[in-house]
Amino acid sequence: MFQPENRRAALRGPDAKANRQKLEEMNVLLDEGAKNLNSARHKTTEQVMNRFTFKNIEALLGAFDSDASISVGRLDHSLAELTKIEQNYSRMDSTYKTLSNTCNSLAKDKLDASQADTASMPSASDTHNDTCATYSFSSASESTLESPQEVRNFKSQDKLNLAGIQKQLNTSLRTVERTPESSGEIQIQYLPNNNASVVVIADAPGKPAFVLKVFGEVRQSNIVT
Repeated sequence: MFQPENRRAALRGPDAKANRQKLEEMNVLLDEGAKNLNSARHKTTEQVMNRFTFKNIEALLGAFDSDASISVGRLDHSLAELTKIEQNYSRMDSTYKTLSNTCNSLAKDKLDASQADTASMPSASDTHNDTCATYSFSSASESTLESPQEVRNFKSQDKLNLAGIQKQLNTSLRTVERTPESSGEIQIQYLPNNNASVVVIADAPGKPAFVLKVFGEVRQSNIVT
């Protein structure tokens, strides 16, 4: 939820100030929750381990009694209980790390940086009179999931020239609604909440797909082949 692009989207537009306040309040609440969880997990661990140690001592002392099998059974039960403790602690630790990472993503310096990014990006109302732009790509390897390129401030009259990729693949580009599988299949996903689009084109088998992130809505009419 709090990836850089989500922060930028929340801190852009007329609700930016109110959203900033909400994010700061959320950060305070999450930070408090993380601290409480961290304190609780340490107290719980200490209490349980003390109890576990006491049970072990009882079991070991019981080994000198006439019926040693009872002591062995107690020890086995304690070991099984320890396994459950470790699993619960692991879940608590994972939750704590998630809360901590989320708090870090909402830290003041992160919000300041995201707000600075949005300030440098012109809004749609500022750019509707601009001349149209064409963004050309000649190879599917130019932009992949591992290293995607980004097109910012994409307007309705702009174009994505994918003729080079079509020539490289030696097949026509065919639009599909699902994840592209066969070479030349292209999918356009639009995320209205972020006003961003993702263009995916399947390359030859065994090769990474072409993945392009576009800040703006990409329609079929924007594609040139």
